[in-house]
Amino acid sequence: MSGSPQLPASAWKPYEKILLRAALIYAVIGTIPFNPEFYRQDFDAGFNVNDYPFRWLDVISQNKPWFFASQEGKNYTGWIITILFCLAAGFGWNLLDRRRKDFERLYYWFYVAARYGVILRMSWFAWAKVFPVQMPFPTISQLNTNQGDFTPGKLYWLTTGVSPFFEVFAGIFELVATVLLLFRRTTTLGALMMVAILLPIWFVNIGYDAGVELTSLHLLTLSLLLLVRDSRKFYLILIEHRAVALTFVPALRFRSEWPDRVRIAFKYGFIFFFVLFRGFSYGKLLRKREVVQTSAR
Repeated sequence: MSGSPQLPASAWKPYEKILLRAALIYAVIGTIPFNPEFYRQDFDAGFNVNDYPFRWLDVISQNKPWFFASQEGKNYTGWIITILFCLAAGFGWNLLDRRRKDFERLYYWFYVAARYGVILRMSWFAWAKVFPVQMPFPTISQLNTNQGDFTPGKLYWLTTGVSPFFEVFAGIFELVATVLLLFRRTTTLGALMMVAILLPIWFVNIGYDAGVELTSLHLLTLSLLLLVRDSRKFYLILIEHRAVALTFVPALRFRSEWPDRVRIAFKYGFIFFFVLFRGFSYGKLLRKREVVQTSAR
């Protein structure tokens, strides 16, 4: 396997090596379903998964690592324990793998895991807003319900649904950031947009108790981790107004051709199912609901 010129091992400080390994572990366990309960669940149940084929697209995107469990999405204790576990695992890995010199390759795998972890979930949220089914326009029954009977989270949900224009705009913004994360050259811009999106979403969930508080924090964490390596360069650009080049993470190059073909097939298969097909499916779902509502009038 060969690639672009690599930084020598000495260019990575000891604590950076530990943190890189910890970040990779966190990105992997937060994206891939390791909990056996995930595979035993009813794949026909859940948010907006019954109205179109390939329901597993949404089910996978709703994968909740064990530290999300209980407390209605507010299990900060579990999240902190997970962070500590990843740090301890990163430290142990660093002790067992002292001879490693190519940390750029390790960073590449973190870069992939973090990006696709964010894309997997945010493509779902984005399309569910572009075709406004996540927060639909309030029903007649809801409009005739006393305001005091709604929870704060439900009130936020309904007030957002009252304005489909705003919901669609928010979805387009999320979709653009998601697409930018798909490509290494535009990942930094996509991650910056994700931080701008997810930070207010996290605060909204804290303030309104909207139910995805820890999920939004998890995605925000992954987005920030994608930017950490260039944090010093952002300071030089924004504060000292100096021209510097941001980090570019090159693709891995393999000696044989088949690993490259597998990588490309995986990437464009992912784009087809989780971006294009998912968008098409949510468009059909919205159209089906509109037909049902029209016939019920």
